[in-house]
Amino acid sequence: MSRYGLLYPEYWDGPTGRRIQTAGGKNATLLGAYLTSNRRATMLGLYRLPLADVMTDTPLSLADLVDAFAVLEDLQFAEYDADSEYVWVREMARFRLGLGAHPKTTAALLKTDKRVEHVQKLYAALDDNPFLVPFFDRYHAVLHLNPRIVSEPLGSPLGAPTKSGTGTEVQKYRKARAVQRTVKSNRAKPRDPVENQNGKDRAPDVATDALYRKIAHEALAAVGAGGSIVDVTEEFKTLCARRRLAYDSTLAASVLESVLVSSR
Repeated sequence: MSRYGLLYPEYWDGPTGRRIQTAGGKNATLLGAYLTSNRRATMLGLYRLPLADVMTDTPLSLADLVDAFAVLEDLQFAEYDADSEYVWVREMARFRLGLGAHPKTTAALLKTDKRVEHVQKLYAALDDNPFLVPFFDRYHAVLHLNPRIVSEPLGSPLGAPTKSGTGTEVQKYRKARAVQRTVKSNRAKPRDPVENQNGKDRAPDVATDALYRKIAHEALAAVGAGGSIVDVTEEFKTLCARRRLAYDSTLAASVLESVLVSSR
């Protein structure tokens, strides 16, 4: 195995690893470790990674990957593009090439360093993906990257196949991530007050994406895999009522769609 596939012990007890564990639990932690140590990984941290490979190599399901990548993206640890099937682990090149312990104090390689030529070859050989320009902006000065490669916008319609991202897993992942981003946007919007048992307006109980997702899985399990969206929604409402949790129809619809897409 290439030395660039080594997993540093600091990943488990360092600040970045701790944040991943806290925000995403075991699935995000496992995915983060996999992204830095799998056989497709390179010293750049920017490489093609089909979702099918991740699910073959790890116990993570497609639904697990959707949630785990969302956490890693929020923490700016890694980003995944389903259209090109490319992943970028943002600081992997800095660690693998020994460019410094902190992003703000990144040290440049000497131009005579043999790794500079190898890095240039790896970068030039990359397929088109949306991370080419951000990677160049982040590392071109310290890795002496030249020339700059400009990525063409992929921008395929939601669910439409592209030349690289055509698999069923890719389409399901793309839809589920789109739903997650919609949910995240909706959560930032103020919601109307609800009426309590005394007839007075009060702010609704906090309905988070994570809590709604847990309830959605419970509803799906209660109704059965063959249940309709209507049946699952009604069961979802019942479970929310039992918890005395305010029902947010917009958030619920987004979460239920995401869970159903991932489970079928």
